[in-house]
Amino acid sequence: MRAIQLSLPTTYSPTTLDFFDPHFHIWSVESELISLSVIGGPAEKYPEYRWNHLEEAFASVPEVNLVGGAFLECIVEQKDHVRESEWARSLLPPSVVLCPRVDFSQDAAVAREQLEAMCSMPEGQVVGIRHIINYEPTWPRVPENFLINDTWKENYKLLEEFNLLFELSCNPHQLVDAANFVAQHENIPVVVEHFGCLKDITNEEEMTHWQTGMEALAALPHTYLQISMLPYTDPQWHTSEGKLTGLVTDMLNLWGCHRCFFASNFPVDLLTTTPQELVTGFLQLCADRTREEKEQLFSKTAMGIYVPSSKKRKRESMDVTDESSKKQKISE
Repeated sequence: MRAIQLSLPTTYSPTTLDFFDPHFHIWSVESELISLSVIGGPAEKYPEYRWNHLEEAFASVPEVNLVGGAFLECIVEQKDHVRESEWARSLLPPSVVLCPRVDFSQDAAVAREQLEAMCSMPEGQVVGIRHIINYEPTWPRVPENFLINDTWKENYKLLEEFNLLFELSCNPHQLVDAANFVAQHENIPVVVEHFGCLKDITNEEEMTHWQTGMEALAALPHTYLQISMLPYTDPQWHTSEGKLTGLVTDMLNLWGCHRCFFASNFPVDLLTTTPQELVTGFLQLCADRTREEKEQLFSKTAMGIYVPSSKKRKRESMDVTDESSKKQKISE
């Protein structure tokens, strides 16, 4: 696997923050890989979205310098899982790694064959797998609660064999069960996507599920929190009227900035925000943090998880977590 080559800034100031975007999509309706019925509005507005569009989006934001990122799968059909990863790799620069889709509920031989194909691509740089498990309310192509599917749970173990992380996307009421499950597989790093998919902060039951689940996941040293898709929870999150500032602060304190990172979720979130609003909002959420913590949130944490290509990725990331936790306890 070729080493990651990060993009170099064309202009740079001491206050500019490198941004490694660990959750974005590229797609093309003409490729026939994605389904408009699945992707919906984002694909209708942006039928063609490529890496150069993401570069252009952040080129106009002076506070950050886009240095790379992670491509996330676009919920394609099972027969196209490998094909999508090959298509994305052919269009993305070396500074971008891949997190394609594998359905772990399928036969183990099929899952293994797909992982082998993805991980053996020349310069493939596949570092993780996403299989969305949001159930009731159900997201596209989630026919059941995979957390109680024995085949799914058994095939999940393949991630350790292939040295891959797992992108966890589930509903708040599933978070505790997810924590209990991933706790059994401490050698598989887990990224909790989209701020735990919190939807309705006025719903006391949902908030209880979310808070309890996030605490359970944060207690596991091999988990990391992706702060993204915040418009899903509060369309005004980036304004003074936003209701998420306190919750994000709580999560940063709970997980530590060394285990949290910002992501764009573009072009999906371009329906509800602009690149400048996104970055300004992120900066507001970490305004009281040190320069080092801001660098962790915008690039260093994510790069520590996604960029290394060898087995030591998991151990080094966990060692950093352990050491940071020790320092925090000493300071307390």
